[in-house]
Amino acid sequence: IACTVVLPTTTPDAVRRKLEKEYGAEVIVEGAVWDEANERAKQLAAEYERPLVHPFEGETTWKGHSTLVQEVDEQLAEIGKKMDAIVC
Repeated sequence: IACTVVLPTTTPDAVRRKLEKEYGAEVIVEGAVWDEANERAKQLAAEYERPLVHPFEGETTWKGHSTLVQEVDEQLAEIGKKMDAIVC
């Protein structure tokens, strides 16, 4: 599935390269902060009549993120370890 990802200039180059090489995404670097990149993404979606998939809004996205702590905890338990803290 072809996709375009709009990132702010603060995004590390390694992230951009991974999106391009491993996922085949077209990456556009625009704006100094996320809000500016998101505005450009909205413009592109409207201009090309394509859906905009928000990176952290929406019920299914949050459901996916909400299982992360549980999954990490279970994997650590398998090797006899416990989490001390999670920093987001």
